[in-house]
Amino acid sequence: MTERVEGAEKGSEVAILGLVGTLSADALEVVEEKLGEHRQAGRKLALDLKDLREVDRKGCEYLRTLEESGVELRRMPQFLSVEICSARHPLPGEEPVGNDTRNREECGNG
Repeated sequence: MTERVEGAEKGSEVAILGLVGTLSADALEVVEEKLGEHRQAGRKLALDLKDLREVDRKGCEYLRTLEESGVELRRMPQFLSVEICSARHPLPGEEPVGNDTRNREECGNG
């Protein structure tokens, strides 16, 4: 995985971290370290996911957790949007993941 940082100039209120390629369990520590640097600076955080091509299960769970904690997920690829929304809105009889209360229409599952 490669990351790119935009909008994190001195004095910027929002740090945008762009993720490129594959987000796997191996890369999560690096992403968290980068996000932590910007959290300490008091910036709001956003991830630009436009250039992600593959995300493993741990990566998807991590992105869901980040989103629930207030990190904005921008330009999410369709394949990832479907994965995250299916966890938010499970099939009948399954338990939802996390405490996300957004409705199905937001994810295109209405």
